[in-house]
Parts: sequence; C-alpha cells; structure tokens
Amino acid sequence: EGRPHGKLAFLSGVAALLVAAFLVSAGPPAPTLDSSDTVSFASVRDVIHKRCLSCHSATPTDTNYGRSPGEVDFDTPEAIRKHAQRIRIRSVDSLGMPIGPHAEMPRAERDLVGRWVNEGAELK
Repeated sequence: EGRPHGKLAFLSGVAALLVAAFLVSAGPPAPTLDSSDTVSFASVRDVIHKRCLSCHSATPTDTNYGRSPGEVDFDTPEAIRKHAQRIRIRSVDSLGMPIGPHAEMPRAERDLVGRWVNEGAELK
C-alpha cells in the first residue's frame, strides 16, 4: 500500500528533471533578425568563434579531438566561407556539430548560420 506514494515521488522527480532540462536548454537569447534583414558575416563569425573555433583551428584550445577535426579550420573568414555548406549541413541541418561540451548551441544561432549560408555566405 506504500507503493502509490513511491510512484508519485518518481513522477514528481521526472517532472522536476524535465522542467530543469527545459530551463537549462533555454539559455540566454541568441541574436534575432527580422526576416527582411540579411545576416552579417560579423554575427556568424561571432557564433563560429564561440561554438566551433575551440576545436576547428590550427591552434585549438580544446585538444580532445586533435588539430582541426576533419582537417577543417575556421581561422580566417575565407576558411569559414569555404566550408559554409559543410557548416550548414553539420550544425544546422543535422545538428551533428558542435559536439561534447560545446553542444549547447541554441536553435537561434543555428538558424542565423543557416540563413547566412542560404543568403550566399558573403563576407560582409
């Protein structure tokens, strides 16, 4: 007869974990743009530097994956533009990047990068 209380405690714990996970995943708001605005390279570069450069660099600060995983680095604007389609596929379409401790990339940042690529990946 003590079991209903156990189920209630379990369900309450699960609910609390779900709420906590939602609050943590929400994070700070990412930059937003009006649908008529074009995405600047500066805003994309900021996202790439914050989310990707710790691994994808000739001098990575996170060495868990070696130097420039996949031989892809984002050290220069030209390198970012060169890999723009790959960045969109891996971080916007498939959500495969970033990984590990850097995986908390908000959807708004992913959308920003995706829009920049779709708009032609200009360096302006």
